[in-house]
Amino acid sequence: MSNKKIAFIIGYYPLNRGGAELQAYYIAKELKCEFDIFFISIGHDKEQVIYEEGFRIYLLKKSKLWNRFTMHCLVKKKLFKILDDEKPELLFQSVGFAVTGLVSEYGRKKNIKSVFSVQRDDEAYSYKFKLLYPNPLMFIDDLFRIRGIKNADYIITQTRLQETLIKKNYKKCIALMLYSFAPLPEKVIKQYNNGLKVVWIANLKQIKQPHIFVNIVKKILTDKAIDNNVEFIMAGRSTDDKYCRQMFVHAKEAGIKYLGEISNNDVNKLLNESHLLVNTSKYEGFANVFVQAWLRGVPVITLRADPDNIISVNRMGFYSKTELNMEEDLIKLINNIDLLKEFSDNAIKFSHENLSMSNIDNVRGLFMKILN
Repeated sequence: MSNKKIAFIIGYYPLNRGGAELQAYYIAKELKCEFDIFFISIGHDKEQVIYEEGFRIYLLKKSKLWNRFTMHCLVKKKLFKILDDEKPELLFQSVGFAVTGLVSEYGRKKNIKSVFSVQRDDEAYSYKFKLLYPNPLMFIDDLFRIRGIKNADYIITQTRLQETLIKKNYKKCIALMLYSFAPLPEKVIKQYNNGLKVVWIANLKQIKQPHIFVNIVKKILTDKAIDNNVEFIMAGRSTDDKYCRQMFVHAKEAGIKYLGEISNNDVNKLLNESHLLVNTSKYEGFANVFVQAWLRGVPVITLRADPDNIISVNRMGFYSKTELNMEEDLIKLINNIDLLKEFSDNAIKFSHENLSMSNIDNVRGLFMKILN
């Protein structure tokens, strides 16, 4: 008997392996012996079918802002044609964007169950809670997302907060709350005698607010507020726009080392050598880089994210809430090695018990329940 077929539909994979793409990849890799899994990835410059690590991956072109009004015409036909040819028995779609609506529409049309996986807290809101759209076309784009979430048969969230928002804004119960996960690393022994490494890792987009990290580092160094030798490092994909150019000028002035875009393996290597991770994003769900850091004993200082209060409750870093608090929290951990070590030990204990690949067993159970 052949394995049940599941379509994984996500943007930018494998071109980009950010948190959402990594979580989908981990699930697919772990379950590929039990299910026939293929990917449809939307957001590429060239349309083709590629094969990677035993997966068929259909790459579709991205929809530019000016043609989002015709998203149905431009993407729907191609997406539906692939699905008609492959004949999946389950649709798994991660990250809320316009295609979310198309996936649930196809599922309803063909009587195929669809699963939507929330990846950021703001995805669990409806447009009524959006105070401002930079462009009216983005409002249209968001309507597709909202319709898709409303019509999804099953919803997976990363946190209890996301679960609450889905219930409140969409009047739907979730099928599964699943903390992010990552492979366990080999034992990492932190060295503190030769100075500290403080890292910021994300794509350098305005929503990630890297300028806040740069400004805080500049102020700390100008005020001579830290006692220990510290290397400040940034890593992530950048763009050649005014925002990034200005930020790089200030980062260079502060002596911050920029590594550019690095692979996930290199992220893990960097975290193995690091002592603190700083996150300044406006929005996060359960960021994959948090998990990667904690598994390696790296406490996290965040500006806007504390998924289910686990950072504060388990003392694995600080949830700063304001830039001033973040500056003070960073100074506190840099200058207090004993506290830094305590947070590091706490991070290893919690993450190894709660954020390992064994979490995928819950996804396996959900998929089997739906398909059987």
